[in-house]
Amino acid sequence: MVGVVIALQQLRDIKQTSIMELETRQAQIFWNTVDKAYSKEGLVHTRVLGNATWSSYEEWLELRRDDLEYDAAYLWLSQLYEGIGASVRLGHADIKLLAHCMPRSHLRWWERYRDVVYGQRKRLNTRRYRSEWEYLYNELVKYLEEHPELAT
Repeated sequence: MVGVVIALQQLRDIKQTSIMELETRQAQIFWNTVDKAYSKEGLVHTRVLGNATWSSYEEWLELRRDDLEYDAAYLWLSQLYEGIGASVRLGHADIKLLAHCMPRSHLRWWERYRDVVYGQRKRLNTRRYRSEWEYLYNELVKYLEEHPELAT
């Protein structure tokens, strides 16, 4: 009997340790992403993206073709969110972290580029183009609907 109690206690301790390790890994992934976003490179890219304008998918394609600085910035941003989305989908990052840290900013980028992404999917004939970024957006919207106190 004593052996069963000790075994159950050990299993509980192992489970708690595993949960703590997972939460630590998720926080590390999140903070690595934050560091990347707020690095000098990230801030420059964000400024380039924020100043760019286009009124159609075709204009956006021209902008990417003609402006290498913009093209690099777009690739940086879209790949950043693609990676975060994949991390959330695979359980390596928790959507709660994004929801608690400037959720409107994350939503705004997808909303700005959604039509461009859809245009690229059509042109490239692939539904997977930036699908993890879209997944991230949808999960964040869903989480914020469940937690309206964060959706400010």
